[in-house]
Order: sequence, then C-alpha cells, then structure tokens
Amino acid sequence: MLVSEIIHKIMMKEMTIKELAELYGVSNRTIQLKIKKLGYEWDSKQSIYNYVGETPEPSDLDFSTLFGRNAIWPSTSVPVTRGKVDIAQAPLAT
Repeated sequence: MLVSEIIHKIMMKEMTIKELAELYGVSNRTIQLKIKKLGYEWDSKQSIYNYVGETPEPSDLDFSTLFGRNAIWPSTSVPVTRGKVDIAQAPLAT
C-alpha cells in the first residue's frame, strides 16, 4: 500500500495502527515512528495526520519498503531521535 492510502485509511478509521502493525509484523510504536519519520505529525484534536516535512510529501512511496534491512527512506523524511542529542546542537556546559 502507498503511504497516502495508509494515511487516508487511518484518518477515515478504516484501519488502525494496531491492524497495520499486525500486517507488517511490527509493534504499534514502530508504525508510529515510521509515519513520523516520513514527516507526518498526529493532530489528536482533529484525529488527522498533518504533513510537516520540508520537501514534497512522500505519498507515492510503498509503505512496505520502510521495513527490513534494506529499508528505503526518501530524502523527504524528518530525522527522528530517540533521546539522543546531536553533539553539534547540544548546549555548552557553563
């Protein structure tokens, strides 16, 4: 399925994150991170995903290519950190 189809189905409540996770054999959190890394942000008040990436939306990307060792990430993705701070961006200790 394409990213645009998945985002649409989640927003229309035709598919849940849990169902998507089961389809790809990963956790709910993994699906959420993949969507976030593509540049989408969840708006819980409106129950929609907004694209906040800096480059064109990766809507024509096959979602299944984001899994596995040979995962393909478009250049449109937004970096996702897991509690790590980039040394260049870390505040200096005084």
